[in-house]
Amino acid sequence: AAVRGLGEEFLLPRGFIKVHACGRYIHGALDCVETLMARRPLSPGSIEAVRVRTYAMAASLGHADVRSPFGARFSLPFAVASLLCHGRSGLDNYDAAALADPRIQALARRVEVVEDPDFTRAFPARQPTEVTMVLTDGTEMSEHADFHRGEAELPHSPDAVRRKFVALAGPVWGRERAESLYDRVLDLERVPDVASLLE
Repeated sequence: AAVRGLGEEFLLPRGFIKVHACGRYIHGALDCVETLMARRPLSPGSIEAVRVRTYAMAASLGHADVRSPFGARFSLPFAVASLLCHGRSGLDNYDAAALADPRIQALARRVEVVEDPDFTRAFPARQPTEVTMVLTDGTEMSEHADFHRGEAELPHSPDAVRRKFVALAGPVWGRERAESLYDRVLDLERVPDVASLLE
């Protein structure tokens, strides 16, 4: 059993790469929201309600009563509201300023999360999530996803992974140095001496 598939099955590419700075089970809803945001501009004031149907593990994070930045990372309604208010996903979506933002708090209270038993039965082989937005003009928009972006079945584009790395490493090392390091690491098999990476 210890050597079954050795040299044939590689688990590293089966890993999950997170681009959202929150609990993994929330990612499906955020992916759907990003798709809806790409369809048309969505200001927080234009949104009457957001309905999320998902599997049990994600639905368990359906509380909107958030009291700390850590708690914000494990609240699906807060994460959805913060993404819509910021217009993008980032570390600051869950910081103290976001927590104190009355727009985010108000919108989070308009996000309803329900478990769909069929979605729960499909988990973990799939992570089905459906988001429906009801706009103040009466328009309804829906998006469904079976896999979180970043799963092996739905990998991120190389550009998305690079952007995430630079967004995290840039503030520490500077953008130019972060991009250089990223390129060197991706070309690691051709680096004659890894000590050069420490320079």
